[in-house]
Amino acid sequence: MRLVLAKPDLFHLISTSSAQLQAAGEVEALRMLRANTAGALPSAAASGEAETSALWAWSLVQGLAMLMLDGQLPAEGQLIGTLITG
Repeated sequence: MRLVLAKPDLFHLISTSSAQLQAAGEVEALRMLRANTAGALPSAAASGEAETSALWAWSLVQGLAMLMLDGQLPAEGQLIGTLITG
């Protein structure tokens, strides 16, 4: 989140998938997140919940980043920590 807030243009660049990746049906960031989630949560991977967990994590960070960049939420470290870690 600190990188996103410090370099919003970089965030937009790396979070926007290319037409080639879209055509292939997979965004590299999501592929990596799926793999890391399955590795971190073996029981979730076995039950199929790793996909849901990966999408939840990606959605949370992406949505929070956009809300903060757009000024709809304050870009405060305490708020980021509370929302991401609970």
